[in-house]
Amino acid sequence: MNADFVLPADPMARYRELVAALHPHPRWYEGVPLHLRYAALTLATTEGDARAVAGEIHSIADRLKKRAGWFGALNSRIRFVVAAMLLRNWDGPDEFLDETERVQRLFREERLPRGGIYEIISILLMRQQGRGKPIRKEDVARFRQIYGEMKHYHWWLTSVTDYPACAILFSHGGRPEEISSRLERLYDLLRDGAGCGRGDATQLVSHILFMNPAPEEKAVRRFVDLRQAFRGSGAKITSGEWDELALLTFLAHPVDRIVRETLRARDAILEIKPPCWKHIAFNLGASIAFLKLVRLTEKAETVVNAKALSDLQGIIAAQQAAAACAAATAAMMASSSS
Repeated sequence: MNADFVLPADPMARYRELVAALHPHPRWYEGVPLHLRYAALTLATTEGDARAVAGEIHSIADRLKKRAGWFGALNSRIRFVVAAMLLRNWDGPDEFLDETERVQRLFREERLPRGGIYEIISILLMRQQGRGKPIRKEDVARFRQIYGEMKHYHWWLTSVTDYPACAILFSHGGRPEEISSRLERLYDLLRDGAGCGRGDATQLVSHILFMNPAPEEKAVRRFVDLRQAFRGSGAKITSGEWDELALLTFLAHPVDRIVRETLRARDAILEIKPPCWKHIAFNLGASIAFLKLVRLTEKAETVVNAKALSDLQGIIAAQQAAAACAAATAAMMASSSS
């Protein structure tokens, strides 16, 4: 298993190449599905001929769906992003699913709530960090302790949606109490110093900023500077875009260049016809800009983990938005026909 992070020479060109390969014959009335846009983003850090890579992704996704059954979490289209991560890490779908079933039993032994796709993603991240080694019972116990500490501070916010963050945090040094204490400090700084208020978006930002090697105050200040600069450029920044800003705090470049590269990437993604929603384009554009500007250092693993968390939360949110949109459309059609 290999979890190398390969930076493409031209991230936007690679992204567009992969999108075209994953969805080569779109009908005139349909756009590129969100799950394939996010799969292409994940694959942007993978080498290989785009058409060959796309073929492998579809093959892995088919295998995941077959094993998932009618009601399994991987029956949904998010399986394409999971397939992309498996391919990037040279991990086989059957090996991953066998491990998932085993580790889910350990989750139940630790009395962790069933987490659906969030649970599967957390196991994927734990397996990725362990370079494919079996996840141990003590790893799951540490995972549960970190989750319990989060729940202690924010019982009304913390849920299975925070499993991916726990999966990344469990590999960091320090006792769960120390990790939770630092998360709480970041949360307080974001709430009181950055005016983020209380809520899931603030908690997610604290999870991503935890992995920023800068001191807490400096990381939050960088977040605020980016938010102000984007708003000054005319970009609409809501709490839904905060996790992208948190990811961009890892970059050492001047704020104005980060803003410029992100908006340029957003606009290029909107040119892919038909265009996606603007907030999705911003999400993808921030990641493309990140890939263009980041330079791997001794903190490379920290950067990769932060990007993985941000991207996975993004695709889950996109999947939920697509499902809500489909449900609303179905309800409207049913109403008009009655």
